[in-house]
Amino acid sequence: APIVPGQTMAGINIGDDYVTVEEKYGGPDSTGVTTEGLVYATYTGGYGSWKLNVYLEDKDQSDSLDDFDTVVSIGVRSPYNGTTAGGVGIGSPQSAITSEFGAPERESTMSHLGEQAKILEYNTRGIVFAVNAVSGDVVEIDVNRPLGT
Repeated sequence: APIVPGQTMAGINIGDDYVTVEEKYGGPDSTGVTTEGLVYATYTGGYGSWKLNVYLEDKDQSDSLDDFDTVVSIGVRSPYNGTTAGGVGIGSPQSAITSEFGAPERESTMSHLGEQAKILEYNTRGIVFAVNAVSGDVVEIDVNRPLGT
């Protein structure tokens, strides 16, 4: 499935309800609530750390996943192999990101899942990349509702 910033990734669309996610991927391996009040569904593929994270607006404020909660963000890590229109995916070099998207709107460095990562944010377009600070390769992609829409 293609990655379309601000719209879709892993066959899930921004704005889909939880039922659609569950029909595609089944029940998550874990769930929870963020400090911002979003509910999330985490899929590991049965082992290790997460491979797919879906964040949803908690429509009924129940602090749990319900049928009508709405997808606001989709995050993927290896082994996901979808790419953007320009071919950027997990494992791509940072130069491929800037070739397709230009300079990031915001860039920061943080420790993320035990590794130093550069976070390249294109928030008005609805996509964020985490790049391993040592290898320079994409380790995570997040498609979000574009800011300002």
